[in-house]
Order: sequence, then structure tokens, then C-alpha cells
Amino acid sequence: VSPGSGLGCVSDELCAPGLLAQLFLSHLLVGPPGLLVDIVRVLKDINLNVVSAEVDTVGNKAQDEFFVTYHGEPLSGPMVLLVTNALQYYLSLGELATEESY
Repeated sequence: VSPGSGLGCVSDELCAPGLLAQLFLSHLLVGPPGLLVDIVRVLKDINLNVVSAEVDTVGNKAQDEFFVTYHGEPLSGPMVLLVTNALQYYLSLGELATEESY
């Protein structure tokens, strides 16, 4: 996974074997107030540590990067997949609720 792909390493240097790599999640969302807190809660639920975050919100659109580790270590390939699936599932629940409210 590479920088700028939405889910990946901060830099190639940080992803070198043996070095602590902090991975990030980046998304562009349109959502209700509190969505950022809910996303961090999902990350906490799967025992990720949010080391830092860059949050940019304009109106109801957010572009956020979360620098995360798992027990102080880089996320493995399977963990990246787990995080991706967990967030996609959570976000799809919001879409379903919106569709069902009509």
C-alpha cells in the first residue's frame, strides 16, 4: 500500500522492514455531526491506537488522515484489510439508515 492511495504508509522510508511504520486512513466523507468520533470509536474497538490525526472539515465534508498503530506496531496486511472492512461496514450502516428514512 502506498502514500496517497487512501490507506497506506506515511512514506516508503517508514515502511522499510524493521522500522515502526504509522499507517493512515484517509477518506472524504459527507456525514452527520459526530461521524469523526464514531470512526475513532471503530478504530478503538479493534484495538488500534490513533497516534495522530489531521482533520479538515468544511461544512458536512471531511477529509481526515488517521495515523494508527496496532499495539505500537505497524499494521500488517491482514490488519489493514480488517480496518478497511470495519470502516466500510460502519459507513454502509449509515447509508442504509439514510435510505430507509425515505
